Amino acid sequence: MPPTQDQIPPSLVELMATELHAHLYGCIDAASLWEWGRDLWKTQEPRLVWYAQEYQKLCGKTPLWETYWKDSQGFDRLKEDFEMRGPGTFARFQAGFNLAIALFPLNPDNTDFFRKILLAQRQSGTEYGEYRIVIPPHFSDDAVHRYILSIVRTLTSIKQDHDWISPIVLSLNRDPTLFCRQHRILRQTLASLAGSTTDLGIAGIVGIDLCGTEERNPPRAIAQALKEVLLENKRRPHQRLSLLYHVGESFTDKSLPSAIRWVHEAACLGAHRLGHCIALGVDPGVYLDETRPDQLRLSESKGEHLDHLRWLLRYGDSLQAGGYSFNQGAVKKMVAALSTLNTNQLMETMAVPEASMPFKERVESVRSLQQAVLQMIADTGAAIEVCPTSNHRIGQIPSWGQHSLAGFCRYNDSYPQKPVALVIGADDPGLFNQTLRQEWSLIQTEFPQLLKWLPDLARWSQQLKSPCKAEEGT
Repeated sequence: MPPTQDQIPPSLVELMATELHAHLYGCIDAASLWEWGRDLWKTQEPRLVWYAQEYQKLCGKTPLWETYWKDSQGFDRLKEDFEMRGPGTFARFQAGFNLAIALFPLNPDNTDFFRKILLAQRQSGTEYGEYRIVIPPHFSDDAVHRYILSIVRTLTSIKQDHDWISPIVLSLNRDPTLFCRQHRILRQTLASLAGSTTDLGIAGIVGIDLCGTEERNPPRAIAQALKEVLLENKRRPHQRLSLLYHVGESFTDKSLPSAIRWVHEAACLGAHRLGHCIALGVDPGVYLDETRPDQLRLSESKGEHLDHLRWLLRYGDSLQAGGYSFNQGAVKKMVAALSTLNTNQLMETMAVPEASMPFKERVESVRSLQQAVLQMIADTGAAIEVCPTSNHRIGQIPSWGQHSLAGFCRYNDSYPQKPVALVIGADDPGLFNQTLRQEWSLIQTEFPQLLKWLPDLARWSQQLKSPCKAEEGT
């Protein structure tokens, strides 16, 4: 049974009020969505039609949005369509999230709506929160500039009116070209604010985030763009930005070993905090069991597998030192064979070597890869952001004992001198109907082994706040 309020250690009370992984629109709960949308939904009918079409495409169901505000059962229907209360795909999550996007479109000249969400978060008990908000891909250069200025004005007004700092992390597009354009405008806009009352030290933008659809967006594709982020941090240390990276959360296009590799690749690109990393901590049996074909992660494109094999050779010494064994000679031969294929052939699907192993051996092989990569992640200094409820549902993990957080706890308990820093977030508390405080209550019940790390968790939550430390941005 969780401790009563007066039994909660002060460090845990502070952690319950420190949010380092939450999406601003994902903080809108169903009741607020219904209430705030009641007087404006008719003005957004074309966007609600889009929401319904996307929902049908992603989930095979057409929501009856016309009834949400028209009859006595409307709120219950909205709540059912919007919230993700059980296991489901990232597509199901996005389908619900689209309702908030449809009702409250982002406006480059008016972000007052952000104020409403942020103040609701403060009222819920958040003392410090870094909230992520996307830059829409269709915004022109000028619109992006105006949008950033509007956000900073909103944050500054909150600081002035409520003496509360609620910094924002901007989610940039995973497309390298669009990312570079958005990043360039962001830096130019922040430079124009330097020294003014809206400077970063007062209230403003503290980080950059990569989120959204992970599939078909490998870390290597955006490597050069992220290098520029870190170079800018070095050039302008007073305006440095943390680099946050969603990775290893949704990986339907690749094998579980490759999803683990992507986490390491993101860390090597300089990410300060890694979002979710389900692939790295989950019990491998969840995704490697033929009795769950919907979850089987034992195939990928030949091109993806070639990338994985080359990674094995590049980091072979570190992997083997961490306990992961593989036949380097056999890997080299496979690399030679796959390297002769043309572009079309590399797009063909193939089974990975683990597919031919007995189940128990397959699971142990991937688990040893996880453990080796966790050691390598610890060497990079990158932290992992765990969102227990979100990871449980989007990861479709059957039990809490198989959860990625349980895996990270086992690793840290095994390597207490070389732990991976962890922070806990609620991700999208509105859609999951689970606040950060409730996440910590869940941890006390399902992951009591994590509580022995409370002093470290408290220290990490302070050290890992954005913006990153100056030496980390070099």
